[in-house]
Amino acid sequence: MRDTTQHVYPNVFTWREVGVAFPAGQSRRLEVNYRNTRQIAAFARPLVEGLEVVEDDNLPDFTGCREDGPLPTVVVGPYGRQARWAMSYLEEAVGPDDTVGFLHPLGGNRFRELRNQLDAAGHPWASLTREAEWPEGDERIALSTMHSAKGLEFDHVIVLGYDSETVQHGEAADDSLLEAHRRLLAMAIRRARRGVVLGYRPQARSPVLDLLSPATFETVEL
Repeated sequence: MRDTTQHVYPNVFTWREVGVAFPAGQSRRLEVNYRNTRQIAAFARPLVEGLEVVEDDNLPDFTGCREDGPLPTVVVGPYGRQARWAMSYLEEAVGPDDTVGFLHPLGGNRFRELRNQLDAAGHPWASLTREAEWPEGDERIALSTMHSAKGLEFDHVIVLGYDSETVQHGEAADDSLLEAHRRLLAMAIRRARRGVVLGYRPQARSPVLDLLSPATFETVEL
C-alpha cells in the first residue's frame, strides 16, 4: 500500500503477485474495518450478502468498523439535478482537505454534465480513470470509473446516474452480470471513509438498488 499526499491509497500488488504465500491454516482475516464508518458499511452490506466468496474476492467483515458518521444519501431525480445537488454537497459537507471520488460504472461522456457543473462552480478536478495515482496539482476531486477506483480510497464517494440503462443484466437472481454489478457497487461504496452519495433517475431505477436497506440511508427527492 502507498500513501499519497492526497489521501488516496492505490493497492498496487497482491501478496500472490509479489511471491508471498501463507501455509494452510496460518492466514488471518482482518477483523477491523479501519476505512469505513459503521453507516457506510451497513449501506453496502446488503449488496454482497449471500454472494459466494470467490478466490481473491474482498468481502470484509462489515461489523468490524470503529467509527460513526452520517447516513449515506440516495438522491432521486434527473441527472442534471443530481449534479447540482452534488455541488451543494461539496460546499456543505466536504472539508477543505477532503478528497472526493465521483465514480460511475462506465464514465466517459457520462461525466460531461458533471464536468460542466464542476467547472462552473470553480472546483478543480482530475480524471483517475486508468491512472495509478493522483496527479500533481491542487485537485481534490476525482472523476473515475468504478473499476479504476478499485484499491483507492476517498473521504467521500459520489455515484450519480446509477440507472438501469447503465447497469444492464438478466432477470434471474443468480445472473452473473447482476452479481458483478452488486460487487462493483459495493466496492465503490467501500472506497469512502466519511460520506456516500448515490443518485438515480426514478424512471430508470436499477433492481440492484432494491437490495439496499431503507434504514441505512436518507433519501432526497429532487
